[in-house]
Amino acid sequence: PLRPPAVPLESLHWQQPKRLEPRQLPATVRVAVLGSHATLSMEPVHMLRQFVQDAQLQVVFFGLESRWCQILGACNDGNAAMSKLFKDAEKDPYAYSWATMSSTLAQLYEADPDLHNAE
Repeated sequence: PLRPPAVPLESLHWQQPKRLEPRQLPATVRVAVLGSHATLSMEPVHMLRQFVQDAQLQVVFFGLESRWCQILGACNDGNAAMSKLFKDAEKDPYAYSWATMSSTLAQLYEADPDLHNAE
């Protein structure tokens, strides 16, 4: 025997979603990008720029090698410990669990006032 439908069949149609209230973005949004690979670090920045067009993104990269910082011109060279952490994790990823990376990055964040300025 067939059971009756759980919901009325006439309710199973596409309904236009309710519009969300627009949010006011600040004129400039400061973004910190953590990573050691320049092109992979650029990917989320590119995606944000495609979708957040109402605000100017002020991007600062943390952890890139200095040669990439010279090319991009938007790096924070002040924290060599972050670059070292990323390089060490790339060399031996099994030695750096998610918990280890999170804990170490949290310590580096607390010690770096420039990271506190990111939104």
